[in-house]
Amino acid sequence: MKLLDLLSATQRSLGEVVASLPETRVVHEAVATPWERKGTVMREVVERVGSQNVELLDGVKVTDERGWVLVLPDTEDAITHVWAEGQTLDESTRLAAEHADLIRVATR
Repeated sequence: MKLLDLLSATQRSLGEVVASLPETRVVHEAVATPWERKGTVMREVVERVGSQNVELLDGVKVTDERGWVLVLPDTEDAITHVWAEGQTLDESTRLAAEHADLIRVATR
């Protein structure tokens, strides 16, 4: 009901509001990570991103001028998830690939 109230105040339809939302450019990669290397992988990711904006709440989230990347070990499978969003789909893909490569190097 609140949504209908807000829409009537703006004189816009729900379709118009949805169409005006920015396009998301989130990319996901899953990288095979042996269970015994997951802690090492996360530590190496933190060390390699260095002085960038890093949040350690849910995995390792790195933010810079290109966008953000979240590196998150899976709790059930031997993989690490890499979620990335940049200004364009290509930039999102590049960010995800860079961090996926970091994980692959750390699992060797």
